[in-house]
Amino acid sequence: QAPGKWPYINLLPGEGDSYDDYLEKFVEICKPPIISYDRYVLGEDGKFGVGFWVNIAQVRDCSVKHKIPFWNIVLTAPHWHYRELTPADLRMQVFGSLVYGAQGISYYKFCSGSLPILDAPDLGNFRMGPLDEFGEKTQVWDWLRNVNRQVLNLAPVYLKLKSVDVYHVAQDIPARNHGPSSSTLVKTVPNGEWVVGDFTHEDGSRYVMIVNRSIQHSSVCNPEFNQPVTKLEYVSPIDGKTKPYPSPYYWLAPGQGVLLRVTVEKK
Repeated sequence: QAPGKWPYINLLPGEGDSYDDYLEKFVEICKPPIISYDRYVLGEDGKFGVGFWVNIAQVRDCSVKHKIPFWNIVLTAPHWHYRELTPADLRMQVFGSLVYGAQGISYYKFCSGSLPILDAPDLGNFRMGPLDEFGEKTQVWDWLRNVNRQVLNLAPVYLKLKSVDVYHVAQDIPARNHGPSSSTLVKTVPNGEWVVGDFTHEDGSRYVMIVNRSIQHSSVCNPEFNQPVTKLEYVSPIDGKTKPYPSPYYWLAPGQGVLLRVTVEKK
């Protein structure tokens, strides 16, 4: 009905076998150019809900199976029982999406006030989005700009990467996820709790993204690899340049991720 227009559908969140079926039927029937969904886990208890990792693992599996990129919509405007955000909340949602290979990040929503379309009602406790109820910038606007600038600097490299595997280095591994194995690039990351993504660049080089999974504590990031590494570099989120990795002194703030280029010793 709209030749040349790009169809966009955002899926509901979910878990379990029924959600797998939901994703499969969506791909089969709608034949979408992307798989987009949302899952908000920032409750007023201050925790980062484990459902984030379960849901995104299932969406990634579907994305990889059908070779369709996936997007994630993350929360930026508190409402209902969702809490007012912290910088760590923003970082965790964004880098927690990228480590799974997300090709797009969207935000719900940029303004806290009622939307001037579709007669969207005022639901009462929308607040502290990047723009408040009066259209004025909040501190979240600056936090979001900071994270977006980091992603923009990583994008020239990141968008040439193919997600190979994702795994958690932690005592508690969420459902539909797994820990490191002999086939993963990273064997472990001492101290703290982490989620790690293995990637292959279009030129054949290998990359790893490591995200600090703690919502409260910074941790030093010193990964140990399954194979001898002859060269370890990182893509700076500040200027986008690839530089020698400053191990053992590189720390990650809560929710922060780092993208590493890993040169493995040739056999």
